[in-house]
Amino acid sequence: MIFLLTHLLQVLKNHAERQQRFRFLSLVLFCFVFPSSWADSLLPDSLSIHGFSTLGTAWLNEPGVVLERDLGNQLGISQKGNPLDADSRLGIQADWQINARWSTTIQAVEAPRVVQNANNAIPWAFVKYQINNDTYLRAGRMGVYAFALSDQRNVGYVYPWVRPPEEFYGFMPIYSMTGVDSGWHHDFNFERSIDVRAFVARSDSSYFLPDSVTGTDSFTLKLSPLLGSTIVMNQGNLTARLAYMTMKVGSTFPGLESVLQQSQQVVPVYPSLAGLPGQADILNSRVSFYDSSMNYDNGHIMFMAEAAYTDFQSHFKPSMETGYLTIGYHVSPKVLPYLTYARVRPARSTFFVNSSAPPAGLAYLPPSSPLRPQATAAYAEGSYLKNAFNSYYFGVLQENQQTLSLGVRWDFYPRMDLKAQVDRTRVFDGGYQLWQIPANSFVDPSGVTVWSLAWDTVF
Repeated sequence: MIFLLTHLLQVLKNHAERQQRFRFLSLVLFCFVFPSSWADSLLPDSLSIHGFSTLGTAWLNEPGVVLERDLGNQLGISQKGNPLDADSRLGIQADWQINARWSTTIQAVEAPRVVQNANNAIPWAFVKYQINNDTYLRAGRMGVYAFALSDQRNVGYVYPWVRPPEEFYGFMPIYSMTGVDSGWHHDFNFERSIDVRAFVARSDSSYFLPDSVTGTDSFTLKLSPLLGSTIVMNQGNLTARLAYMTMKVGSTFPGLESVLQQSQQVVPVYPSLAGLPGQADILNSRVSFYDSSMNYDNGHIMFMAEAAYTDFQSHFKPSMETGYLTIGYHVSPKVLPYLTYARVRPARSTFFVNSSAPPAGLAYLPPSSPLRPQATAAYAEGSYLKNAFNSYYFGVLQENQQTLSLGVRWDFYPRMDLKAQVDRTRVFDGGYQLWQIPANSFVDPSGVTVWSLAWDTVF
């Protein structure tokens, strides 16, 4: 197992995509043939090493387009691309119980990301202090505990689907944060308990962007401070959860500042651009996230539901309503077919620049006027800026789609499963942020079909 950890760290240092993929597959096979009980006999009782992996393959029926698992992964699902790119991943976690109160945890994950660096490869690296039996304090790098799958988005074995619904988890690729959090747990009786958490942190998340829009293929969204709290109630087979998170944006969209400045140069002849900087700038704006979820599984019937509202103070991106519902039935202890419906849509419009109003004064200038060329040039520049915002910036920052999924999970071996899933996705009103679409391609308005297979294991 020590060899496994060393080998993974070597993978994380090498950014050659092909070499990473071969090493990743070799590690998955190594996990399969290397029982964790061997590691237990080699390690001291205070140190434990565990891991998880997913070997997933997916393809879609629409040529020329790519569906992203989330905005932090530029490889995604396509018809002719590498079918292993979207869902395959490997993680290793080491926990050291220093004494009765102090412990430390580190987790390393190899997964396709738009930027391969230590920030993305090590989502967990924290120290924990157990104040008493019910209360703890942690400091360092840890998961953002604001979603139902906050600590498990990379661990395919713990959820029924091949991948978490893109409509909910796709547009917010925040896998970790750096800061402090505290939690309190209380058992009321054998079946009822409550967990309360609060955190103060910051986060740097890498997003994929079409380079035709920004001149670069990614940008880092800095969020600081990032504040939040969560309440989780457990009652037998039912778990209910409420969460709130607020963030201040500490970075801006590539190229946005210069375009905002250019827009003000043509305000005298195009007044509708005057309010653009105040409404479209994202630097120092706030984002608020409200989440609720409910899970139930009695061994026969299973359902999972989660809904969220994301409020963007800046009109550069619309506020979003997201949610999903999964219903399944255990036809046997090892076989679970399920049906999922997921939806994401804008809750309000972005600041679309009015393209119908004529530029001030242009209609009143005779063709022979010496000011006519200058006004016409300003009008042309204003029209260009409008198109840049409406078509490029605003257009690529919207999600508006729904997916209906049918799948089955088979736990064929202890700590292993096989999954098969088919998705039918429809995109509405240009909500293509989760898609990569070349200039001469389009998404079929009747829908796109995605087929997926996955093998998950924990060890």
